[in-house]
Amino acid sequence: MILEGKFYHEDFKGHKGFIRAGDVQWLTKGRGIVHSETPKYDETSRVRALQIWINLSRQNKMIEPIF
Repeated sequence: MILEGKFYHEDFKGHKGFIRAGDVQWLTKGRGIVHSETPKYDETSRVRALQIWINLSRQNKMIEPIF
C-alpha cells in the first residue's frame, strides 16, 4: 500500500504504471516474474509505503503468476 507519494512498477511481462497514495497492489508472483518498484519523488515530496510478503506454500511456488 502506498501511504504517501508514488512508485513506478514494471515487470518483464509488460505490466507497468504508477502506484499512488491510497493504492494497493496485489500479485501472486509464482514462477519466473522479475519486477521492480521504484519510488518517484522530487526534493519536496516524501514517499512512504508498506509491503507485506507472504511465502507461498510448497505446492504453489511454481504456479503461473497472477496479476
